[in-house]
Amino acid sequence: LLATSRMHRLFTPRLRAGLVGAITALTLLYCLSNFLWDIPGQDFRPFRVGTDVAAVKQAEEEAAAAVTTLGYTLTNRASGATEEFTTDEYLKVYKDYPEAEWQIEPRVSEPTIAPTKISDFEVSDASGENMVPALLADPGYTFVIVAYQLKGEAGNWDPAYLAKWRDDIQPLAAGAREQGHRVVAMTKFSDDASITDFGKAVGADYPFYRGDDILLKTIVRSNPGVVLFRGGVIVDKWHHRQLPPVSEIVVAKK
Repeated sequence: LLATSRMHRLFTPRLRAGLVGAITALTLLYCLSNFLWDIPGQDFRPFRVGTDVAAVKQAEEEAAAAVTTLGYTLTNRASGATEEFTTDEYLKVYKDYPEAEWQIEPRVSEPTIAPTKISDFEVSDASGENMVPALLADPGYTFVIVAYQLKGEAGNWDPAYLAKWRDDIQPLAAGAREQGHRVVAMTKFSDDASITDFGKAVGADYPFYRGDDILLKTIVRSNPGVVLFRGGVIVDKWHHRQLPPVSEIVVAKK
């Protein structure tokens, strides 16, 4: 066996303890920077900066529409027994398998492009109209405020959360609109009265769209956060604590 007590040690105990402490502190700071003070430095999600969301969404939708039906799997609703047929076989015997007695599931080919959350990107206005096509087709700058959860409830909003909007979001929104840029907000599905009440509480004079909260978290990991679109492309995104002046944003991205 090796005599570990005789082995040369590269660092003294005090230096080793110092290094461990420094590494732990740096790791903690990095984690806080990625999830509390700022958005993650490395973004591996579909809505990363530089992504042409319009092009990706179109490509994924076309790939999904191009899949072919390979056959059908039929499950008896009473017994649970299953039968599998190719498309040609099923067309010959489908009358023998009424839908009242059989659950019919098509088997389709895999799409040539695997779908991501971009395929699910859909937000609606108060009337239920999907506003994503207009957003992605807009050739100008659009500042999208993403808030997957409005903290609190009508008449009783979280004061700290309201402060984030008033102190961080509203100055940017006002500056963007003064320069002629479009500003919209996206939040999870909620009743119109609550969203209207929140907008009044923070002084928002831009529309709020509704969408799935999990999808909104995928777009930016900050509540609220801001995503800058132009021509369907994500130009940049920010944590609400790291928002630069709008004049610097637009000048830098021209």
